[in-house]
Amino acid sequence: QTPSAFALADSRRDQLEKARNEIKRLEEALTESALKNAQADTDTQIEERLNKALEDCEREKSTASAEREKATKVDEAAHKRIIDLELKTNEMIEKAGERWKEQAKELQQKFFNLEAEAETMKLTVTRVGDVEKDNTALRWQLEESTKLCDETRQRLESAKEEAERARTAEGHAQEALKRLEKLSEMAARPASGQENPEVLRMKQLRDDTYRELKDQRAMNDALLAEVESLSQGHDTLSAQNSRLLKQGLERENVNKTLMTRSLKLMELKQARIKADDALLQRAQAAEALQLAYEEQLKAQEPLFRAAATQKHDFAYKNSTRDRDLATTMATLAQRQKDLAESKGNCDKQSVALLAMQQRVTQLTDSSAALAKEKDDYQEQLGETKRRQDKVLKRLEKAKDKIRAKEAYAQEDEGKDLLEFEISELRKQVNCPIIKEMHKSVVLIRCGHTFSKEAVDQRIADRMRRCPACNKPFGLDDVKPIYLTW
Repeated sequence: QTPSAFALADSRRDQLEKARNEIKRLEEALTESALKNAQADTDTQIEERLNKALEDCEREKSTASAEREKATKVDEAAHKRIIDLELKTNEMIEKAGERWKEQAKELQQKFFNLEAEAETMKLTVTRVGDVEKDNTALRWQLEESTKLCDETRQRLESAKEEAERARTAEGHAQEALKRLEKLSEMAARPASGQENPEVLRMKQLRDDTYRELKDQRAMNDALLAEVESLSQGHDTLSAQNSRLLKQGLERENVNKTLMTRSLKLMELKQARIKADDALLQRAQAAEALQLAYEEQLKAQEPLFRAAATQKHDFAYKNSTRDRDLATTMATLAQRQKDLAESKGNCDKQSVALLAMQQRVTQLTDSSAALAKEKDDYQEQLGETKRRQDKVLKRLEKAKDKIRAKEAYAQEDEGKDLLEFEISELRKQVNCPIIKEMHKSVVLIRCGHTFSKEAVDQRIADRMRRCPACNKPFGLDDVKPIYLTW
């Protein structure tokens, strides 16, 4: 906008220079005509010519002032536009810097949170290892207790069998003892006064049987006591086994809970890493956009310098034109003084006016030619005025076009930024293999996400390797993910 305004001012200045040269030529012609008609011209004609010359000079002066004012306005508008551009540029740079600082702080805070979560995960993994060791020890204790319970149960069964056999033997001994008593009574009846050897033998057998029965009862009591102790030990071991089994189940549940939490933490960590990578890419893209904008500003600096140079040249030419105009005014004043002196000479030479009538008749034709030249000059001035109006209209149209282009440029810049963000978000959400599908599954072996259709196609084609990192995976490594909108 500024270079075109200066170019228009330069063309207008050239037109004014041409008009000034034409005025000088006409003034020289008028001076020559006045010198030729000095003796024949009257005072009225001299004053009319002088007034016309003064009017032309004032008109030229007013035109030059108007052109100077227009050039000043154009210069002020260009300077104001440059200042506005600089202010907008600085404001955009400050806003971009503040935005990137905030995003950097957020990224740093997220990194700190991830580090804390990593430490928590390490502690959780350590706890899981300890719990697994405890579970292994509990399983070993449980197995030992089970074996001991089985042995105790077998011993208890054998003790019960022995106790049954002892009870059976005791019953048989009591029956034999009863029979012996009956036999001893029957043997003692026929010869009550004398001791029968058979009776003595039977008594001896009875006494032996009593002793055996007593010993058998003592053995039975010992067996029963042992059975009771074994039963109590079995109950104790059963209770201990139940308690150990319960503890093992509780620790297995805790282990499962910890493993589930660690898997969730790993998934959250992967998701946050991806989000941080996306934010980092957006920050890099914004920095590239900022660098491009700064390069564009640097590319416009030569235009600004050229505009300043043209402004300085235009001011210098205006000052030169002002000096020329002042010189012209001084020349006109001197000529006015000379005309006054000529008027005095005309008064002195009025006597010779009659003799010069024939010469005046001859110079009338030259005056008509001068009048025709004056009319031509007036037409040229009118044409110059019309051209000036056309140039001003074109200048206004150019200003409107430049304003519209600047508005469109700002809208296009906002649209480009929105389209860039939309494309980045689509890259994050859509599958890299099937672009139309959203990411719906994750390969837990490597953490990359794809659409279920793409993974199923690769499994069907027996290509069980990750398309991103080429790591192998199985059906158990494919897990669903759910994106929230």
